Amino acid sequence: MRWRSERSAVLDADTMTFDEGDNRAQRLLLTLVLDTSSSMAGKPIRLLNEALGGMAEDLRHDVNLSAIAEVAIITFGNDGVTAWRGAQSAPPGTSPFVPAGRFAAPALRAGGVTPMVAAVERAIRCVADEKAALKRRRLQYFQPLVWLVSDGCPTGPTGEPADDWRHLPAVIRGAEEDRRFVFFTVSAGDIDASGDAVLRELAPDAHLRLEGFEFSRMLKLVSASAESAARGAGSDAIKRIVTIQRPAPRR
Repeated sequence: MRWRSERSAVLDADTMTFDEGDNRAQRLLLTLVLDTSSSMAGKPIRLLNEALGGMAEDLRHDVNLSAIAEVAIITFGNDGVTAWRGAQSAPPGTSPFVPAGRFAAPALRAGGVTPMVAAVERAIRCVADEKAALKRRRLQYFQPLVWLVSDGCPTGPTGEPADDWRHLPAVIRGAEEDRRFVFFTVSAGDIDASGDAVLRELAPDAHLRLEGFEFSRMLKLVSASAESAARGAGSDAIKRIVTIQRPAPRR
């Protein structure tokens, strides 16, 4: 996986110093909502951790994104729903967003059930809160990006399939129409038809299906969406670019 863009081919963010207090650049909020339920145990969670580590390293080398992007991770599964501020869980009442140039990936563990709905709602609140904080600082921002990745169906607290997700498609569509964020979903692993159908309904025109747990390939698409958003593209253009750059199935 390489996040590095053509713009960073000459300049390297490692050789530059960014003073966050003086950085008045227009911001790009990127939120990853990641399934860490028990079905992700073993190889899947290892591959996810490796991919996130590679993303963190490449962000530090990307001059453009390291200066403007802010990254948050929301996990659902092990220990319920957790907002991560880089490598550490975010204390209550604090923002999980970290400047991309200082982002460090958490060491995720798999376990528990799949409280997907609570995680999506948490992500939406975090994005809204961070946008409000940027406005208070008189900083502008590009259209935020939210990526939801799962290998299963939403469940209740004891693991039973739940249908409390049914209000979310309307919430997400309304938010996208108001340009509050762009929402993507990704089906991973051997997700069953019902789980894949839920993710497709949440993002009917921005849903992707991984072959197995190819998280590194998926993060190339996250990079494409971030680069597009940073150029000021609208929702349709961002989704179109991701679709065009979607890796072809391996044979």
